[in-house]
Amino acid sequence: MKELDIRPKKIFDKFLLLAKQDIKSFFLDVKRVAINCPSCNSIGVHSFKKDGFDYCECKQCQTLYVNPRPVEKAFSDYYTNSASSKFWATTFYKETEEIRREKIWKPKAKMILDELEKQNIIDCPIIDIGGGYGIFSEEMQKISCQPIMIIEPGPHLAEICRKNIFGLLYQYRNKKIQG
Repeated sequence: MKELDIRPKKIFDKFLLLAKQDIKSFFLDVKRVAINCPSCNSIGVHSFKKDGFDYCECKQCQTLYVNPRPVEKAFSDYYTNSASSKFWATTFYKETEEIRREKIWKPKAKMILDELEKQNIIDCPIIDIGGGYGIFSEEMQKISCQPIMIIEPGPHLAEICRKNIFGLLYQYRNKKIQG
C-alpha cells in the first residue's frame, strides 16, 4: 500500500494547509503543560520540533509525544471549531472511506481478532479511541461478537460515527428479525 492510496495528494495538501492555519489559531499562544510519557509515565527525551510543537521520545516504550502539550481546552476548541477538523470529517474521510476500509480497517480488524483468538480472549470489550466514521468498529462487528466502544473527540466525526453505527445496528436488527 502506498500513502497516496489512502491520502490522495490534492485533498491531503488541502488538509495540511488548513491544519497549519489552525495550529496558529488554536495552539500558538495557549498554555502548555509538561508531561511524562502518556503510555508508561517515564520521562521522555526531546527528539525534534515541528510546527511549533516539541516532540519527546520515551526511551522505555518508544512512544513519540508532544511535550509540553497544550492544555485540554485548546484541544477541545480545536476539535469543535477548527476548519481542518471539519474538513477531515466532512471531506477528507468521506472521499477516502472505502479505500481506507479495504486497505486499513478490514486487515486491522482481522489481525486483532486473530490475536484475541490466539490469546483465547473470548469476551473482551474493544475500545476504539479516535473512531472516526466507525469503520473499524463496523468491520470488527462483521467478524466478531466482541463488544465495541467508540470514543471520538471530534464532534463532526462523532456525529457521523453515531449515524453510521446506528444505521449498521438498525440493518443488523432487521436482518435478525426477518431471518
